[in-house]
Amino acid sequence: MGSMTQPARGDLRASDADRTLVEEVLNNAYVDGRLTRDELDERLGNLWRARTFNDLAPLTEDLVPVGHQLTHATQYSTPAADAPVARIDTHNTTQATDTITAILGDHKRTAEWRMRQDTNATTVMGTIKLDLTQAVLESPQPRVHVNCVMGDVILRVPAGVAVSNHVSSLLADVTLKGLRPGPNPITITLTGFSLMGDVKVIGPDHVSFADKLFGRA
Repeated sequence: MGSMTQPARGDLRASDADRTLVEEVLNNAYVDGRLTRDELDERLGNLWRARTFNDLAPLTEDLVPVGHQLTHATQYSTPAADAPVARIDTHNTTQATDTITAILGDHKRTAEWRMRQDTNATTVMGTIKLDLTQAVLESPQPRVHVNCVMGDVILRVPAGVAVSNHVSSLLADVTLKGLRPGPNPITITLTGFSLMGDVKVIGPDHVSFADKLFGRA
């Protein structure tokens, strides 16, 4: 009786845990701006139809080094001492509400900009990314009212910021990761709703899956 031929590594069946690891790589790449929303949706659609490692590999081959083995990473980093700290300037403030809209597209605010006391962030099948690490806040207690329908609202916040979440969600996720509030934090209050979308707040102590995967954590 002949011996059974062992399948090649790439032909082995992938587990749900393997697919979850790849999903985290894709989501982090989207948050970092390395994938567009359309690219993310397409790859996630293919992800859960994948059966073998050969099916999974093309989904991340332009995001991770070729031949790098996906492994379950449990190591976390020590928070960087030189992480950006929240800045506030209550002089020359603007009382009007700042309105940000993204319909079937993206709206990004990066580098230096001023965050008002009140911000309305509305997205329908689009993405709003607000990077506060170099922003100047006009109030120690800014408010962000979210209207998110099948889209994403992503806030990247520096050290010294806490978040009070009051967003209502339906078939949606609201996540807060890696915040470092400090003893007397600036507090951002989130209100509004998310329907089949995601609201994410990422702080300086969040370690991306890519960092853990490549040993940078």
